[in-house]
Amino acid sequence: MVAGPWDDPTIQAYVREWRANLQRCVKAVHPRCNVDQYGRMYGTTNSGGRIDLNYEPDNIAASVAPPSREYYYCLLNTPLGNQFYPLTEQQYVEQRQAGVSPAFLTACTP
Repeated sequence: MVAGPWDDPTIQAYVREWRANLQRCVKAVHPRCNVDQYGRMYGTTNSGGRIDLNYEPDNIAASVAPPSREYYYCLLNTPLGNQFYPLTEQQYVEQRQAGVSPAFLTACTP
């Protein structure tokens, strides 16, 4: 297995913080929607549209990231942008590593 940032418990905590912020921002706009473990929105939008997720990221070699860490690997290696939260997970992690308090990273995208 190749060691990477996805193995660092501190970075894993930052990724979970980012996902919680994304979830909060999505819910502020679409209360009946959620964010899955990979940062993808799903559920029923305010206009009644339905977003379903029918697949999970796969084809990640166990030698790179075992199943228990695929979640972090995917988030750190896929530059997911989002219209509801201004930071990608990579940007969020970089800000936190630079010492920025999570209290300053809570604003949703208008």
